[in-house]
Amino acid sequence: MKEKIKKTNGEYILLLFTLIGTIIGIVLIFSAFLDREEKIYDSTTEIMGLKINQTVYGEGAQKASRAAEKQINTLLSQISWNNDGSQIQKVNKDSHKSWVDVSPGVLSILLKALDVANDTKGAFDPTVLPISMLWSSYFENKKSPSNEEILKKKLSVGYEDLKINKDVSRVRLFKSDSGIDLTSISTGAACSAALKQYQKNGAYAGLICVGKSVGVFGNRKNSGNFKITIPHPFYKDNENNNDGFGFLEIAEGCVCTVDFQQQDVILDPRTGYPIQSNFTSVTVFHPDGIIANALAVSCSMLGKEEGFKLLEKYRADGIFVDNARHVFVSDNFWDKLIITDNNFSIIDW
Repeated sequence: MKEKIKKTNGEYILLLFTLIGTIIGIVLIFSAFLDREEKIYDSTTEIMGLKINQTVYGEGAQKASRAAEKQINTLLSQISWNNDGSQIQKVNKDSHKSWVDVSPGVLSILLKALDVANDTKGAFDPTVLPISMLWSSYFENKKSPSNEEILKKKLSVGYEDLKINKDVSRVRLFKSDSGIDLTSISTGAACSAALKQYQKNGAYAGLICVGKSVGVFGNRKNSGNFKITIPHPFYKDNENNNDGFGFLEIAEGCVCTVDFQQQDVILDPRTGYPIQSNFTSVTVFHPDGIIANALAVSCSMLGKEEGFKLLEKYRADGIFVDNARHVFVSDNFWDKLIITDNNFSIIDW
């Protein structure tokens, strides 16, 4: 009798394991099926001279991508100083006489830009237009403006003369020859605008690249955090080995890079001249693309010591690369930055 019971129990145990194995198999097959059916939408377009690359995930991926493109186009059209009818053009033209109304989106960008200008004492200055216009007119002929011309235009630059009434969304410039130029933070602003549209339109994850600014949102299925390539500062875009010298693993936010080697010039609003730096690039991470972009520009002028202090104030993280291929990173990036080019080395600063 006992022997018969043992045999029956063994059969039950075998049946139970068979059932468990079947369930596990069904789950694995179903999971694989879900992964194959994951909705991914890739797109590449150009908006106002900027190349936009997007990879968006979810049932609403295509809708979210197109909504992002539309929002970026609207935003860039409104903040471009040389776009006819833009809000910034109107501010530059009319706000010396009276207050000018701006949209909530433009107001938000100006407020953030002015905050960084105050915190950097003008190393970043949204009223740099007189200087940038002066230099751009000489770039075509590969000449430099005279010291007298620079000093004259520099007198028209000053973030202290930009006033914002956020309660009624109005802006005014109190210096007659001053003007706003937001070009240096336009790519970060575009990334932030896109990430908001991803969340709003049903995507569960997304990545957007605008110039040397990258924005990421959410997590892909079974893929973890996004890996963001850090541009190689010693190679041009059309050369080999420009896959970057390393990459960052981040969850959500924006990564913006200022590259001294591959940009024509970075102007210092405080002097009116292009900056002279021992660094080849500065990369900044912050949840907000506008802040990340403004901080990257600021740090390129402030240098490593002051730059890291500024990043700490904004709870941002950064990477400085010098001409000797030494990489200096903020504390929170030690475990997030992976160097893939052996010619670069992380230095404890």
